[in-house]
Amino acid sequence: MGVDTIIVFDTHWLVNSAYHINCADHFQGVYTSNELPHFIRDMTYDYDGNPELGQLIADEAVKLGVRAKAHNIPSLKLEYGTLVPMRYMNSDKHFKVVSISCFLYRSRLCR
Repeated sequence: MGVDTIIVFDTHWLVNSAYHINCADHFQGVYTSNELPHFIRDMTYDYDGNPELGQLIADEAVKLGVRAKAHNIPSLKLEYGTLVPMRYMNSDKHFKVVSISCFLYRSRLCR
């Protein structure tokens, strides 16, 4: 199919200022959930990102009037709404990952 990147709309990454797109070059770390540490803890992850695709998504969204920002920030980590699916769908690390936040609130003040 030619797929090289999985885009995850992460409903556990809640943001009230825009759609944020986490498109770092690489994601690596150990994750423990702030919300459910008794279920999700010490989960290691190591995935490549796709900064070019993340930026393209943000650029196209902005052209359509959607408030969006792409971030290639190494210290911006992934949330479990992205990490859990990747653990099962991308355990072989075949695919790159782009994570998009959930935009909680949109009004004239946010534009």
